[in-house]
Amino acid sequence: MAATAIALSAIAVGASAPAPRPKTRDVKIRPQEMLIPAKRINALVKGMPATAVRDSLGAPETVKTLATTPAKTEVWTYRIAVVEHTEQVATSMRDVPAWDPLSNRAITVQEPVYQMLHTRIYTTLELLIVDGKLVERKGAREIEHSYT
Repeated sequence: MAATAIALSAIAVGASAPAPRPKTRDVKIRPQEMLIPAKRINALVKGMPATAVRDSLGAPETVKTLATTPAKTEVWTYRIAVVEHTEQVATSMRDVPAWDPLSNRAITVQEPVYQMLHTRIYTTLELLIVDGKLVERKGAREIEHSYT
């Protein structure tokens, strides 16, 4: 109770008080990246002709030909979407000066330090095409965090 009284009295004399966490949120898709609906990806089946894959997903971002096999083997890579999310988060606490009118002396109180957390999610789909047919697929997701 004494800590609450000190914090409230610090607010009364104009000192900084812990601010409530802001609800800042921004989610967007970069326009230069492809956004492919999940139902199209889920519709890919082994043995599907490469032309049907291309009709469904569009042209791949990269095509890598593998020369080590006797069959015509390619790896098609699609960057499906890049989702960016920004949120303000408390990353540390700092001491700030305040005045306690009950004890008539200077004190310090803690307040959070906020930074913007940027999260980027990169989703990549790789398809193994052998002799013009889909043989295998795999997806990878890379998550990147940075603070500003």
